[in-house]
Amino acid sequence: MKILVVDDLSENRYMLQVLLQGYGYEVQTATDGVDALKKACRDDFDMIISDILMPRMDGFQLCREVKKDKKLKKIAFLFYTATYTEPSDKEFALSLGAERFVVKPTEPDEFINIVLDVVNKRRIGALKAPKEPIEEEEVYLKEYNQRLIRKLEEKMLDLEQANKGLRESEAKYRDLINNASDAVVVFEKTGTIHFVNPSFYEMTGYTADEVKKLHFSDLIHPRDLKMCSENFRKRMAGEDIPRNYELRIRSKSGKTIYIDNNASTIKKEGRITGILSIMRNITARKRAEEEKEKLKTQLLHMQKQEALGTLAGGIAHDFNNILTAILGYATLVRDSLPENGRAQRDLGQVLKAGERAKNLVQQILTFSRQAEQECHPVQVHLIVKEALKLLRASIPKTIEIRQRICTEDTTILADPTKIHQVMMNLCTNAYQAMRDHGGVLEVRLEPVAVNADLVRMNPELKTGPYLRLTVSDTGHGMDDATLRRIFEPYFSTKKKQGGTGLGLAVVHGIVSGLGGTISVESKLETGTTFHVYFPLADQAETSKGFPDPEPVPGGTESILYVDDEQPIAHLGQRMLESLGYDVTSCTSSVEALDIFSRRPDKFDLVITDQTMPTMTGVDLAMELMRIRPEIPVILYTGFDEMVTPELARQIGIQKLMMKPVAKNELASVIRKILD
Repeated sequence: MKILVVDDLSENRYMLQVLLQGYGYEVQTATDGVDALKKACRDDFDMIISDILMPRMDGFQLCREVKKDKKLKKIAFLFYTATYTEPSDKEFALSLGAERFVVKPTEPDEFINIVLDVVNKRRIGALKAPKEPIEEEEVYLKEYNQRLIRKLEEKMLDLEQANKGLRESEAKYRDLINNASDAVVVFEKTGTIHFVNPSFYEMTGYTADEVKKLHFSDLIHPRDLKMCSENFRKRMAGEDIPRNYELRIRSKSGKTIYIDNNASTIKKEGRITGILSIMRNITARKRAEEEKEKLKTQLLHMQKQEALGTLAGGIAHDFNNILTAILGYATLVRDSLPENGRAQRDLGQVLKAGERAKNLVQQILTFSRQAEQECHPVQVHLIVKEALKLLRASIPKTIEIRQRICTEDTTILADPTKIHQVMMNLCTNAYQAMRDHGGVLEVRLEPVAVNADLVRMNPELKTGPYLRLTVSDTGHGMDDATLRRIFEPYFSTKKKQGGTGLGLAVVHGIVSGLGGTISVESKLETGTTFHVYFPLADQAETSKGFPDPEPVPGGTESILYVDDEQPIAHLGQRMLESLGYDVTSCTSSVEALDIFSRRPDKFDLVITDQTMPTMTGVDLAMELMRIRPEIPVILYTGFDEMVTPELARQIGIQKLMMKPVAKNELASVIRKILD
């Protein structure tokens, strides 16, 4: 059996064709009434299954033509429609001579049963149309036009509703775009701008007239232009590339704006006609990430300094013990030799070398902030001017020195020699950066108020008044890798024999130890600027002034001297005996406690090392004071970060001293305690 399926929608034709072929029917298809009529005239069909609403010739017209034709009218005609579904539509369809009228959608089994019923009745000659076809053309046209007009009115109403919905949708999306916080930009395929929303004007500062003249390359930051141009080309070519990526654009004023960009193509009739970009301003987030990274770097630097400081402290302890023996015995030998003899002069050189070694250990402890600084009120402008005078005499005339030194409110609490060291180190580095080609060395000193913003960038600072020392040069500058390591000990950019690498590490330690901070800015081939912040001293601290020097005589009191290293214990005994004291020395804290406990009233003073086996100097002092609370104790050490002057005072220790201790210094401290 051969069936002709007529429908203007290919999906509907395909579904019916597959369904009917599955039941063994031979099926052909047509796209409208005109096409179907031609095929019906060429071939023999047993049934036509037709939609109603179709272009050129609809189903009603097709059925009318089939049933009017003597050859074709024997073909069974079945309407299958989703558009004409009213009872009057069914009545009109059957009046045209159709055998069946079925409304879409119908279950496949039910539809097949209808088809089978028509086929079987046709086979036995029992198939008749429910109504006789309309013969009068006028009646047919009247009925047909009524339905056509009604359907057109329905379609017009549907279209009006659709247009209304479209207008509402357009207005809604227009409001969304105009009120969006993100910038929305439509680029033509040439790269010119076709449309922007108000947020774009707000973000970039351009006016509507200026935007019309812009090309996308005018917006993009130079460093991102190559990447963005390549993305634009690939997207316009239809290549599959990521929609989201970050870039930088420039505002009208030239300000850099960080953007999270979402780009997609705009198509018309299957062709790419432009690009839609939704740009989110992420500048604040980027700045926060940069600040976080900077703080992270500072934290890592502080942790590295702390680790190196711990190592330095251990080295300093052992080295100071060695220096104590070297300097102490050299002093005893020198004092026993004839005045101005060759041997005494030679020993003087040994002592000078020992003093240099002592200062080097102090520098190592200073950069790790583990050495106590003797602080007094210091007028920094006087030290700065003195240092500049020394520098002027030692640096070439090709380097110009400029200075802007404030002479008021420049008093801080510090060791004057340390401030001089800071100044000389910074200026020497600046001079060496300009040694080959000359330049300008500028030094500025001024009081400043540190605010919360500056504290966020420099966590070591507190809000309040500070003194800022600025040293800048026009030398070769430094790259980022060098800047990250500039304050590391033993890191140097100078050639061999050009420096130790301790200079800036020591400066950092001195400044940090005073409660200040140091920062650096540098650009290759432009120069470098150091900013040093010192907390200003208040009036109460400033009025204390400087202590007057006191005489350092000897004495006749009895002293217990304790050190676990035999050479130092012996040295201490000889040194103090040379000053007239009665000295008992021992190399064990346990032995010292035993000696003292047997005759506690014999001793007027106890001098003990801190780091000893079995019992530390602090523990020994506490045991001695438990036996005799008023006994004065001097504690000295090569280095011990656990013992501070504050802790020593809380325990009751009279004085904490750092090895190596000079003979005159020790004698002076003893007299201050005993007198």
